[in-house]
Amino acid sequence: MMNDFRSILTPDAVLIYASRAKLILLLLAAAAFVTLSPLLWKTGRTDYRIVAVLAVTLCGAAALWLLARLIWQKPALIISSIGIYDGSSALGGIVLRWEQIEDVYISFLKTSAFSKQRFLSVRVKDTDEFLREVAGIKAMTMRMNIGLVGAPVNIPATTLSIPLEEVIEHMRKTCPSVRVIGQAAGKW
Repeated sequence: MMNDFRSILTPDAVLIYASRAKLILLLLAAAAFVTLSPLLWKTGRTDYRIVAVLAVTLCGAAALWLLARLIWQKPALIISSIGIYDGSSALGGIVLRWEQIEDVYISFLKTSAFSKQRFLSVRVKDTDEFLREVAGIKAMTMRMNIGLVGAPVNIPATTLSIPLEEVIEHMRKTCPSVRVIGQAAGKW
């Protein structure tokens, strides 16, 4: 499995970058959580202190990754005649050739009573082989993704500069044989 996006850059490639505005909003949200965490720590309650440590650790790491994405712009998604490159993950990019892809669909996870996060989900033909080629925490995350929305590769709509429906249209134009199935819901 390749993870270098240059391997699928062809003259017909469609490069989709992360939305700078969305990245900035996510960065501000992560920074707010990090900034407010000391207030939880000061309560002295053990459960609040655990939340404070988690917020600083996870949101701090997210803020650093978001800042890096803002400074060093690289494609979040590439669609070419060879396949797709998913560069939207903090765990590193991945190249999928069209012959590896079973189907694509829009999925979502309910994140609160009032909102849900949408993803472009990509199922692969041989999941076991695919996951053997992926190492460590990325493989573990992909296994969780399969349990949540049915696909190992999930590209979040929150950071892309174009709607998921437009992404699917680019996929259909580039690879007319790609199978697009109806929208699937997540388990949360």
